[in-house]
Parts: sequence; structure tokens; C-alpha cells
Amino acid sequence: ILIHSPLHVSVFYFSPRLSPVFTRIFLVLVFNLSVFISWSERTFHLSLFYVI
Repeated sequence: ILIHSPLHVSVFYFSPRLSPVFTRIFLVLVFNLSVFISWSERTFHLSLFYVI
């Protein structure tokens, strides 16, 4: 579980350089990490697809 979360973040880490919209998405993903720590991995993935 701990291995999956850094991978998702690293994928969207370069996105903020493209446009301000991706910056907001990146901030939401950071918030999703806190949710990921508290809840299950399935919930984290669902939140990811919801943002995208």
C-alpha cells in the first residue's frame, strides 16, 4: 500500500509545470494522500479517478 501512493504522486508531480489547473489537481492529490493513509487503497484510487 505504501508503495503505490508515491508512484501516483510522482506521476502528477510534473503536472503543475504545465498549467495552473494541474497545480490544483496536484494539491487535491496531496489531500488524497492523507485520505489514503486513513482509509483503504480502493478509496484512494476512486478519489484519483474522480479528480481526473
